[in-house]
Amino acid sequence: IPPKEVASGPILENVLEGEAVDLCKFPAPKWHHDDGGNYIGTEDLIITKDPDSGWVNFGTYRVMRQDKTTLSVFIEPGKHGDVIRNKYWERGEACPVAVCVGQAPILGNVASTPVLSGQSEYAYAGGRIGRPIEVVKARVTGLPIPADAELVFEGYMPSPQEETRTEGPFGEWPGYYASADRPEPVMHVKTIYHRNGPIIIGQPPVKPNYPGHQVSIANVAALWNAIEAAGVPEIRGVWKMLGGGNRFINVISLKQLHA
Repeated sequence: IPPKEVASGPILENVLEGEAVDLCKFPAPKWHHDDGGNYIGTEDLIITKDPDSGWVNFGTYRVMRQDKTTLSVFIEPGKHGDVIRNKYWERGEACPVAVCVGQAPILGNVASTPVLSGQSEYAYAGGRIGRPIEVVKARVTGLPIPADAELVFEGYMPSPQEETRTEGPFGEWPGYYASADRPEPVMHVKTIYHRNGPIIIGQPPVKPNYPGHQVSIANVAALWNAIEAAGVPEIRGVWKMLGGGNRFINVISLKQLHA
């Protein structure tokens, strides 16, 4: 169910621009002992728009606060957000970005679910709850942001050839540090939107990740779809074992027709 653009929403209760932009007004914890900085984005939405097709994508990538107007957004190579930002950089342009760090649970769930390139996560979320996700147009970039979000940062990400800052390390979801600190692209925040008394969502990986972990039905369904799309016949069931986080131990039951 495609998203619905509306004129206003709770996210527009406070709009901070110019000298009023100050990321230090909001809590950004140091989640783990050896983290390289303070991370305001853990379960978040990084919203971008493909400059060729107009496809709006959002995903969950870690976001570190650098100073009062600058963030670092770490996106693994090959992820949809990375593909989109590289299209802007190849044109010699900074990539428009919106970072939402407080949103409806369905959006946080969908953001970490693999979807096909060109498919709208907003539409996917709308289909899951049976009604359109309401969005408002951000004032500087025009990106659609959730109308009922808690806190959103809007701005631009120049290419790493123009500017980088040291980012990381960060204790990742398998319970370990996967890399050291390194230079990563930055996002210059032009506008902050927030509700009165915003609730920031934090979902730090911590360690271990087994106790209390819940299997994401959306991820299981996406895996089943991908296996069938690859041409594997007679799938009877798909599941993800708790000890493997959301991707490492996948169990597939099938009626075997041939070797």
